[in-house]
Amino acid sequence: MILGIILGVDYLFIILYASTISLSCLLLARKISMVFPHAANLGIFIAKIQIIAALCDATENFALIQLLLGSDHPHWPVIALWMALIKFSLIGIGILYIIITSLTLLITSSK
Repeated sequence: MILGIILGVDYLFIILYASTISLSCLLLARKISMVFPHAANLGIFIAKIQIIAALCDATENFALIQLLLGSDHPHWPVIALWMALIKFSLIGIGILYIIITSLTLLITSSK
């Protein structure tokens, strides 16, 4: 029961982290566009793929809820696994972009 509630609350968290990473990428892309325009285009792309990460997370949660409800279909664990792998990869790419771009802006602004 508690796990079901936690998974339900996780849907709110999905919106929060996807929005935060996307907005951070967009803001940093705007700041870096004068120095490195290709990095800005990459940031816009990475911001957009956070929507895919959020959809993967929602799908993963749905699969886990099915398992909690007692479904014994073998595809639910596989779906949950692959959605989690894709989700964490895309989130990691977003966070990596934020870190690298922030450091680049710090270095170039100190010159």
